[in-house]
Amino acid sequence: MDNSSVSQIEEIVDRIRYALQNRFPHEISQTYFGDIINYLPSAFVGENKRLSAVVAVAPDFDHAIDGERVGAHESRWVNIQINVLVNISADFEAAPTEAFGERRLVRLVDQIRNYLTLQVNEDLEGLVAHTKIGDIDWTWAIKPDQALRIAVISFLVRIRVRRDGL
Repeated sequence: MDNSSVSQIEEIVDRIRYALQNRFPHEISQTYFGDIINYLPSAFVGENKRLSAVVAVAPDFDHAIDGERVGAHESRWVNIQINVLVNISADFEAAPTEAFGERRLVRLVDQIRNYLTLQVNEDLEGLVAHTKIGDIDWTWAIKPDQALRIAVISFLVRIRVRRDGL
């Protein structure tokens, strides 16, 4: 992977982060470049002290596409992971009938998926040749003072990397 590929990936991640933060300011309290693993409880507090999600956006892999390399450029598949985290600890009651944070997470993931399907190309104009939403994996992270519910959205982009100077 050369430097131009890295800077393209950084720009893609940054544009996705900023777009998500701006499109969903009431649902997302913080966005990060990369998953910082340990989130303070205050990271999940958004506007007006409402419980909100944290989103971490990071590159997952960067693969060359067979037969797509010529002297001037090559095409690559880059998978961007969009980790959407909700702290459901604050939603626990003595006898809950459901995990309320789960509903928040499902709704937000649905909104993000719709954005990635319908509008992301406007924000990534000129950076990607093709986009595809892959799997969405659901998991838990239990920490001493938090129970985090996490959805990991795989977002595949096809980029063209210039090979000047090689």
